[in-house]
Amino acid sequence: MMQPPWATEILSEIKCIKDKIKSIDRIEQTLNSIAAKVSDLEMKVKEIDCRVQHTETCAKFLGSKLDEKAEGLSNINSKIKQINKSCTHLEEQYRALEALEKKTEAKLLDLETKSMRNNLVVYGVPEATSAGTEDCT
Repeated sequence: MMQPPWATEILSEIKCIKDKIKSIDRIEQTLNSIAAKVSDLEMKVKEIDCRVQHTETCAKFLGSKLDEKAEGLSNINSKIKQINKSCTHLEEQYRALEALEKKTEAKLLDLETKSMRNNLVVYGVPEATSAGTEDCT
């Protein structure tokens, strides 16, 4: 049995529509696959953004701690300089006191020697009168 020409044409168009539907189904599957991959990429990007924010927060925290430590170190360095100046001043005072001590010891020794000489008693030699006393110094 022979089909009328209009039926053949309709069947041909239906076949063409079926082929296009298959093509659309493949495109839809591809789009669904792409959408799933895009969704996965979006999740990964959000995770990376979160990690970057956390890293930036940590970097700011570490930067502020570094600034605090640098300021503390600067204060310590200035205190060390002050202590070094004080030590230098104390060393100078110590040297001056040592010199004064040596000078005082020399004067004391001189005074002790003169005192002993003035207190010297010689037996058997008559003591001179005060009019004839001579100063041996």
